[in-house]
Amino acid sequence: MASPVFACAGGNGADRTQELAKLMRLEIYRHLLVHPPLTRNLLGAHSSRLLHTAILAACRQTHAEAVGMLYGENTFLAHQTMLTSFPRLRVGYPPVREAAAAARIRRYHMRVRLDCDAAYDREALARAFAGVDELTLEVWQAAFLGADHGVLTLFEGVRGVGRVRIYGSTTGFEDYVQWLRRVMESHDTHGCLA
Repeated sequence: MASPVFACAGGNGADRTQELAKLMRLEIYRHLLVHPPLTRNLLGAHSSRLLHTAILAACRQTHAEAVGMLYGENTFLAHQTMLTSFPRLRVGYPPVREAAAAARIRRYHMRVRLDCDAAYDREALARAFAGVDELTLEVWQAAFLGADHGVLTLFEGVRGVGRVRIYGSTTGFEDYVQWLRRVMESHDTHGCLA
């Protein structure tokens, strides 16, 4: 006996059935392709939950519906020197090497060391992260109060980020961190935010 959900034929019933089927497919894709958000505890650890990317090869429709979810809803680790080139989903996963796939990534997490010279400049950061949906900066240093916020000033050129989170070793410059977050979330290209 056919399921009543899929037994509808013609008219509005068929449209509702197709929409319900699509919603169910999207929920399945989300379960197979989206990791829970990154937390401090998950950065270095392997997640017990694996991604099942083979679903993308099932058919063209599945690929078209789900590939945006894989790259758009997961938070990827930005490379320490190459930024948005070769990002990883987690430490245990290989980097994303294909430019077309990397261009779909909209959420990044980056560890920023304050007590070392950065391997990137202000312009590279602006090109890499301008307009992304989410950017999380985990700020750290080897010794407590061993450095100031100098490395973070390189991020002042980044604009149009949907949501910025800056956390970690920010003692002594909390006001600057809040200002930087507002600047990065703004579309103001002059950096004159108060």
